[in-house]
Amino acid sequence: MHTKHHASIFALAAALLLGGCGDKLIVIDEAAADYRLDEIDASLPLCGAMDVGTPTRAMRSAVGQMQQFARYTRLLSGSKGRMPPMLPMAGVGSTGTCGGSLDVTFDHGGGDTDYVLAFNSYCMTSSDGDIVINGVVEAFEDGKPSPMGPVVDSLEMETDGEVEIVHNGETILATIRGDRTEYGIPAAGGPGIPDAENPNVRTLREASAVFVDHDNREDYIRDVRIERTGGTSATVTILEGEAGTKGVGRVDIRTAAGDPLVINVGGSRVVSGTVELLGADDTIMTLQPSCTQPGVIDITVNGAPYDQAADCSTALGPAAEAVVAMYNALPLY
Repeated sequence: MHTKHHASIFALAAALLLGGCGDKLIVIDEAAADYRLDEIDASLPLCGAMDVGTPTRAMRSAVGQMQQFARYTRLLSGSKGRMPPMLPMAGVGSTGTCGGSLDVTFDHGGGDTDYVLAFNSYCMTSSDGDIVINGVVEAFEDGKPSPMGPVVDSLEMETDGEVEIVHNGETILATIRGDRTEYGIPAAGGPGIPDAENPNVRTLREASAVFVDHDNREDYIRDVRIERTGGTSATVTILEGEAGTKGVGRVDIRTAAGDPLVINVGGSRVVSGTVELLGADDTIMTLQPSCTQPGVIDITVNGAPYDQAADCSTALGPAAEAVVAMYNALPLY
């Protein structure tokens, strides 16, 4: 997956684990963690709570889910900076594994390119029920003409209104505003691999998810700033951000000092790193990818191991499918 979306998954986990403008910091304790894990179980597609040490959802639903994940991640395994050789250009649509389409149109001129992505009942198969997406995403690639092709400076992306996500009869309305990536090393034909002196910088004004069938609860992340270095093995540092539930409360987000997220882009997974959620009264929760169970996020609360984990292992296959579709559709680096 495009590395900024990996970081966003952890930020969304933050929003779901602990939570309008002006929401106060909440105190993080085991009761707060219990409450939010229950909400994940009830409302987040393909994710749930699990007791530490028990089999994951994907293991319980057998091998097919992991085979789907492996099939799509093989398409990304040759990626060097943006996309694998078999995906030579952006602006290409896709068909969902269980129907529907992602249709892409684009308009290029003066070094700039506008993209429109239309999800038309785009359906992704999972062992826990199909996921169907409807809605429009718009993107703008800012570049300058050169004899060797556009020198690309940045990519901006927003939803055009709400994107509808339906899973097992329940609906989520997702919105993205002000998603911008500035490339550290602009170059003709695509930016260079960012380094410590010239990182890619991503800012996100706000992303939200309204859970229609759960009292219209609105979880959000906002005012996020992220730096990324590296190519197929990328290092992602969350410098700042907020996550929470509108009208309930929020936490501040960052990666732990000296422990940024390390992401295997080709394998479409977070390898290591720690995300910290900072609450009132110096309370803290940490999220880490499990060393032994792909798709599982281990949790500590105020320095003590928490007896449950967030299990999103069933989402690995659909997530990998979505990554390939997005790499086809947009010039992601």
